[in-house]
Amino acid sequence: MRGGAGIWLYFDGEREAFQKIDPDPVADFVVELLLENHGKMPFPEIIRHLENEVEATREQLQGLVNQLIDIGLLEWQLPERGLSPGWCGALCNYLG
Repeated sequence: MRGGAGIWLYFDGEREAFQKIDPDPVADFVVELLLENHGKMPFPEIIRHLENEVEATREQLQGLVNQLIDIGLLEWQLPERGLSPGWCGALCNYLG
């Protein structure tokens, strides 16, 4: 992305579509951070890195990362798949 618009393919479970984000230095930072970490990083760790780089409150940074999730640039990766036997109990244990 680096200073330019970001474009990626997004699938919501029913439709595929190209998504686009205008140039955004914070989104660039998050993408670079994830690329350096094999595309995976816990949410709190992303926020910690952003707190060191961006002048904003924790709540503002959480909102920004949630916006990146909402537009499909980032996604949650849960430890259980919905088709696994006993997935509901395992997910509740993970979240609880």
